[in-house]
Amino acid sequence: MRKLIVLLLLVIILLIIILFNKKDKVIIIDGNTTEVSETTQETTNNSKNIILPGFDYLDIHNPGMLLINYNEDYYLKFSIYLQENDELIYSSDLVAYNNYISTITLNKELAEGVYEAYVLIEPYDLRGSTYNCGRIKIKLIV
Repeated sequence: MRKLIVLLLLVIILLIIILFNKKDKVIIIDGNTTEVSETTQETTNNSKNIILPGFDYLDIHNPGMLLINYNEDYYLKFSIYLQENDELIYSSDLVAYNNYISTITLNKELAEGVYEAYVLIEPYDLRGSTYNCGRIKIKLIV
């Protein structure tokens, strides 16, 4: 019985050490972004909803302001996947509030054309914790 109590105490101490010894996550902000001079997105002052940009196509030569972050309390990470094989062809670092991806360099060379793809949008809070992702089906223009 004494061994069991000692074992339980060791497990509790180990759990306490693990829980209180978490390291802060490093947040890497994407340097390939442009700040928006004027935002057109309306938000509710007290809302904690995560706003995801909506679009149905993406031209990699002229991405415009489609991959944009309207969220003051969250960073967004954008990843582009080909629909046919779920292959990751682009991944951004974190995009800060009121910034957007201004240029896109794909991880894979694709022939000119239109591809079925999707954008995975991952929100992170200011501490680096992630939340539910959004997935947007798009036509990728190369």
